[in-house]
Amino acid sequence: MKKVLVIFTALLCMLFTGMLGNTSYAAKKIIALPGIHSNMGYDGDRAAKDFESQLIGVLISSGQYDVVERDRLDEVLSEMGLSATGLISEDNAIQFGELSGADYTLTGSLLDARIVPFDNIIYSGKKAVAKFDIRLVDNRTGKIIFSEIVGGSKTVAKELGGLDGTASISEAVNDAAKEVIKLLNEKNPLTGNVAHVTDSQVYLDLGSDNGVRVGEKFIVYREGQPIMNPVTHELMAVEENNVGMVKIMEVKSNYSICTYSNGKGQIKVGDKAKRGHK
Repeated sequence: MKKVLVIFTALLCMLFTGMLGNTSYAAKKIIALPGIHSNMGYDGDRAAKDFESQLIGVLISSGQYDVVERDRLDEVLSEMGLSATGLISEDNAIQFGELSGADYTLTGSLLDARIVPFDNIIYSGKKAVAKFDIRLVDNRTGKIIFSEIVGGSKTVAKELGGLDGTASISEAVNDAAKEVIKLLNEKNPLTGNVAHVTDSQVYLDLGSDNGVRVGEKFIVYREGQPIMNPVTHELMAVEENNVGMVKIMEVKSNYSICTYSNGKGQIKVGDKAKRGHK
C-alpha cells in the first residue's frame, strides 16, 4: 500500500510540474523594508534614509518586486511592538509576513558613509564611500536567506572640479542599492516560458512589465523528473536541463524577442527561461 502511495504521489507531482509548464513564474515578490538603522549622527541618518529610498526605487523599477507601503508597515510594527527600524528576526518573521503580506523582509544598518581625500603620484581628489550591512529574511519560513555587506563609491579627481558631499554620497549609496538587487536576483531569478521559436528568434512571455531589459541574457532549460524526498516523499525540486541561452533584443510590455546565444535547434516552445548574466 505504501509503495502505491509513493507512486501516486510521484504521478501527482509530475502532473503538477506539467501544469506549471503552462504558466509564468513572473509573479512579483512583495518585500517589506522596515528601515535602515544608523547611529552615525545627522549625516549617517541622511545616508540611511537615502539608501532606503533608493532601495525602494530600484526594487520597483526592476519590475520584479513590490514594496509594502510605509503606512502599512508602521501599523504592523506598532501592532507587534517594534520600532520603525525594529529588527525582524527568525522568531517574528512569519508573524510579520502574515500581517504585512510581504514574502521577504529586507533590513539593514549603515556601516560607513564619508568622503575620503587622497593624493598619490598620479592624481589627487576625493572619494565618497558608503557601506551597509543588509539581511534578507524569508517570511514564510523565518530563515535568513542572506546576510551581506554591500557598498559603493564615487571618485572625482581634483582637476575635474570639487566633490559635492551630499550628491557624491548619494551616488555611492545608489551603487550599494544596485548590489542589493543583484543579490536578490541571484536568490530569486526572474523566470518565464518560451512562447514561440523561429530559426532566428525566441519569444519569451516576459516583458518590460517584469523588468526585462534589452541586452539581458536568459538561460533556457527544460524541466525533467521531479526530485522526491526519500523519507517524506515530498517534492523537493525538479530537474533543470539547460538547453541554451538567449539574448534580449526587443522588449514589449508582456513579451520579449531574443536571439540565440547558443542552443539553436534545441530550444522548444514550453521550455523555461530564467534571467542569467548581462
